Amino acid sequence: MNTTLSRTASVIAVSALAVSALSACVGPQADQLANSGGNGNSDAEGNDVNAVCPVETSDADGALRIAHLGSAEPESYILDQGLAEACFPNVDVSWTRYPTGPDIVQGFAARSADIGLLGSTPTARALSEPLNLDVIVPEVNSVIGAAEALVAKDAQSIEDLKGGRIGVPFGSTSHYSLLKTLQAEGIDPATDVELVNLSPDTLPAAWNSPDLDAAYVWNPTLQILTDSGGTTLETSEEVGEEGSPTFNLTIVDRGYSEQNPEILETWLDLKNWAASQYVENTDEFVESVAAASGLSIEDTRLQLEGLNIIQGDQQREELESVATGLFSTAEFLYNEDEIPAVADEAHYRDAVVLPEGGQS
Repeated sequence: MNTTLSRTASVIAVSALAVSALSACVGPQADQLANSGGNGNSDAEGNDVNAVCPVETSDADGALRIAHLGSAEPESYILDQGLAEACFPNVDVSWTRYPTGPDIVQGFAARSADIGLLGSTPTARALSEPLNLDVIVPEVNSVIGAAEALVAKDAQSIEDLKGGRIGVPFGSTSHYSLLKTLQAEGIDPATDVELVNLSPDTLPAAWNSPDLDAAYVWNPTLQILTDSGGTTLETSEEVGEEGSPTFNLTIVDRGYSEQNPEILETWLDLKNWAASQYVENTDEFVESVAAASGLSIEDTRLQLEGLNIIQGDQQREELESVATGLFSTAEFLYNEDEIPAVADEAHYRDAVVLPEGGQS
């Protein structure tokens, strides 16, 4: 089936005019976050001069280009605390914030990123034709729960959305969960509704126009929509319980991982430690992530509560789920005409690297 990609002229106009104004709602832009910490102890280059590496410091040299979404995840804690710079004293560490996971995939395609943090749906796309990127998945950041959801202005049920227009960032985990939700309700996204490709920063403006009836998106944009009266019809937690979970993952360029094994090992150790801080020092973690992401502490806490942050001892089990899930996600995207072909299951499983170097 061919999901419509068009948006009406009124939505385009409203959205385009509001992009710069709405950036503050969803956090600073990439150039404001690159190489920057949020704790006020930074040098002229933005590195935290007081940061102490909490894991074994790497002696490796070279460069590490980190692509991220500025979301409420452990990497934002690492960014704010300046820990990557502390753990890699001889490495040129740079951070670039992208608006969506598909944008990070394009960053990898352009060979402008070494490590990225994005959703399972764009990861499945990255591993599939036509991109077929040579990347690995060594880590699960989180299982997505209520932090992503379908919200409506006036509809009280998913069935009520027939004939309406739904905004969603195409190629994202929200897009995947929306298609799964519509499919479960017997709603054809090609004929029964119109899907509009809108990024999180443009969605609030479109929401405030008369041209949008619902949206599927993640926090903090999700919170903006619910605060303005939106009714939650389905969450990604519920979609997952119905058999289609989505994840936030770490992907790494395979060539980079082979050439820089010590950097990758230290990064994964650091990420596991940062994830533990959400459990052991929750308030400090929330405050730090809020500083790095540009969100309020309240919004940050809400976003974190809508995610299951994966701890180190949970990694193997979750990675095994991802190994299966990436293939099924690619199959679904193919059936929806979102990608042109699906590789065999081994292709997706081989991209997932289990702890201690083992593969799925």
